Parts: sequence; C-alpha cells; structure tokens
Amino acid sequence: MKRPLVLAFAALVGAAACRDEPAPPAMEGMSAEEHARMSEGEAPAPERQPVHISVEQARAIGVTFTTAERGPLARTVRTVGQVVPAEPNLAEITAKVDGFVEELYVNATGAPVRRGQPLLTLYSPMLVAAQEELLAAARLAATVEADDGQALLEAARRRLAYWDISPDQIARLERTGEVTKTLSLNAPMDGVVLEKMVVAGQAVMPGMKLYRVADLTT
Repeated sequence: MKRPLVLAFAALVGAAACRDEPAPPAMEGMSAEEHARMSEGEAPAPERQPVHISVEQARAIGVTFTTAERGPLARTVRTVGQVVPAEPNLAEITAKVDGFVEELYVNATGAPVRRGQPLLTLYSPMLVAAQEELLAAARLAATVEADDGQALLEAARRRLAYWDISPDQIARLERTGEVTKTLSLNAPMDGVVLEKMVVAGQAVMPGMKLYRVADLTT
C-alpha cells in the first residue's frame, strides 16, 4: 500500500515543478503560431533590420536620393526612323515614246514644281509623224462631211494624248498648224522632285522613268 502513495506524491511534485519553471527567454513574447512552429522543430523567422550605408558607400554603388512627387511618368526613347511621303502623293514621269532629251527645264533633285510646269523637251521622230497625221486628219475633217474624217481626227488626238501630250499642246498644234520638232513633258502635280534619272541629250525608251515627284504637304 505504500508504493502507490509514493508514486502519486512524485507526480504532484513534478507537476508543481513544471508550473513554477519559467519559459525560456527566447520563447517570451512569441505568438501561438510561433510556439507551434517551435514545437514542430521550425526556427522563427529572423526579424528584418534596416540597412545603413554611408554617403561614400552610396556614391560608390550609384545610389541617388530625391523627394517623391506625384506626376506623370515620362521616358525618352531614342531610336532611328525613316520619313517618307504619303503614297497617294507620289507621281512618276515616264517616257512612253522613243526619243532624245532636247532640254531639261528642271535639272536638280529637290526642285519644287507646279502642276503643268514643263520638265523637259523631247525630240522624237514618232511624235513628229504623229503631229503631221493630226494636221492631215484635221484638214480631211474640214473638207469631208462624213463622220470618217472626224473619227480620224479624234484617233490622231488620242494617239498624242496616250503619249502624255497635254490637251493645250494638241489644241495649239491644231490652231497654228505648225509641227514642232520637240514636245514638252509637264509635271502632273504640285510637289518636289525626289529623283531625277535623266540628263540632257540622253536617249529614252518607252517605260523609262525620268522623274519622281511627291507632294510633301502631308
């Protein structure tokens, strides 16, 4: 009967000792979650401390200080680009008949031109023959009452128009009756000469580009 009493007394002494034992200093002030982590064997996270550096250290690593302000965020980006004219404002003057450049009126890249301004004069035996055919058709239309004469006259006019001969030049030819050795090619629009691919005395062929003009207002 003495042994159970001895064991009960030892248990009471042990419980009292547990209640009176102070908690370790490291566990004081810890939350329940931190206590649980400690019981599971996890170490508490270290407390974050501010980092202090000297002025010399800040200057060495490139740290700069300024006052924070509210405002728009802007950034300058330097790049390269190409400025080109709008495609609807481009025109190319192309030869549509064999011939030779007699004289250049616009002889420099970058020169401004106006619509209808002569660019060059072109000598072409085919143009001379076409002018003579126009005058012959005009004389025939004046003497023949049938529609055939007028049809020939209109065909001769269209042939010159297809070669970019202006209506004013055709009308002057019919009015004066004089076949000119050369006919001029005019600017189709107001603009600036971007490219000049022809020189005086050069032989030209159908399809050869002579000028490139652009309206740079847009």
